[in-house]
Amino acid sequence: PFGFCASCQSLEGLLNGTGEGFGRVTGACQASRVIRASDSAPENLLDNKIAVTKVSFEASKGVKMRRVGLFLLFIVLCGMLLAYPQPMGRLGGAKTNPLNISALSFYGSKLYTADRTRNEIYMYDLSLGNWQATGIKYALQSQIVDIYVDEGKIYLLDAKSNSILTYDLQGKLLSQINTKGVKELGFKKAKRILVNYQGFIYVMDSAKLYALSQEGMLMASIDLEKPVSMSLGEDQLIRVLQHTKTGSEIVVYDLNLVRKSRTNLANLEKKANFIIDFAVNLWGEMHAINSSPVSIIKYASNGKIIPDTQFGSVSKGKTEGAFEAPAILKCGAYENSSLMAIYDAKQSALHLFQDTEPQVNELL
Repeated sequence: PFGFCASCQSLEGLLNGTGEGFGRVTGACQASRVIRASDSAPENLLDNKIAVTKVSFEASKGVKMRRVGLFLLFIVLCGMLLAYPQPMGRLGGAKTNPLNISALSFYGSKLYTADRTRNEIYMYDLSLGNWQATGIKYALQSQIVDIYVDEGKIYLLDAKSNSILTYDLQGKLLSQINTKGVKELGFKKAKRILVNYQGFIYVMDSAKLYALSQEGMLMASIDLEKPVSMSLGEDQLIRVLQHTKTGSEIVVYDLNLVRKSRTNLANLEKKANFIIDFAVNLWGEMHAINSSPVSIIKYASNGKIIPDTQFGSVSKGKTEGAFEAPAILKCGAYENSSLMAIYDAKQSALHLFQDTEPQVNELL
């Protein structure tokens, strides 16, 4: 789509002569047009030498200015491409094919979902672009609030029965941990479940964070303050999202539930911004659902906002990023990219995105 001027070797084609459109070859710059006009009338070349030189100089100066402009435009376009996740599609919708989902979890390029209408676990394969049944069905009275898939196992957290159900990828029930009636392990409004590389299970409820063995034995527990969500990074550190009087914070724990850090998340505006949900991506950055204004933002590990990463807004549109009530956000690592799924409860739709580069911009 690009060409070079035969006279001055300047890059042509990004913008045409009127400044409209991309990728068109104009054929020559202003200087070469002057020379060609003179060639068509050689008897006028000497008489108009000064005029041609002057016009050529002005044209050459214009070419240099255009080169600078094109370079700046190129930088801006590259920055936009790197800053925002690439949309991968939108699934479902309140009027067409509503998705009544209560929980999400990535496993490679596969997205596992808990369907409240069918009381069943379904998997969407992003590589193939289709839904597949897992064969996992649960009781009508169950309240599956979270899923975690790792090492060939699917973990379901049931807040109604205070239990953890473990299945294999073929849908076979492997184990069930019942905590109801256990004083030290009685979950109160269970919210999130994680499993680390050693197989330890972590459950967060409305007041505590628990560490369990695969057999359900309590290993450790700590008190939390207004917990909302939690996420496990590639560094195997547990990040807990909590609400405070002034906004939101991230508290980081190691595998033994020893607190490593506590960081306030920067607000987009002067008023407190209470994060609805968040997840850690492949590079340790945190994607979050803002409540004010409703949008998606990316934070660095120190709680600072990464510039030019905010996208999405309140809209009744049908495209990715047009939200009404985003409620759940999950990230997953696949090859050299980070996948992101956002469930909108009002739309009954899933918004899918892909990040391919970590952000290295100066933090706000």
